Amino acid sequence: MRALSDEFLGCLKSGFLSGIIESVRRDPDFNLEIRDSYINVYYKGNSLLKLAEHGGSRYKAEIHEKFLDGMNLPLVFSERNIAKFLRAIPLLKHNIVKNGKRSLKLNTNK
Repeated sequence: MRALSDEFLGCLKSGFLSGIIESVRRDPDFNLEIRDSYINVYYKGNSLLKLAEHGGSRYKAEIHEKFLDGMNLPLVFSERNIAKFLRAIPLLKHNIVKNGKRSLKLNTNK
């Protein structure tokens, strides 16, 4: 069963992570999926954000390096820095579009 902890769910519903949920609700191109103890937010088939609990009301984000081009974002979210991520969403979306691919896969042929 795919489930989030009560604390994680509470932060998403009404806590400091609720801005992520609001962004997903406002943008029809976003898709939020619950995985095993983490969430993924997809945009145009790409994972814009993977977010998992990191302990002590902190959450670890994974964002593909190509999407972070031109940004210096914290990858451990807390109440102090979540606003920086939320303000960066339009640039993350731009970087996904600029990349020009439906999805990113790691090249293992090197």
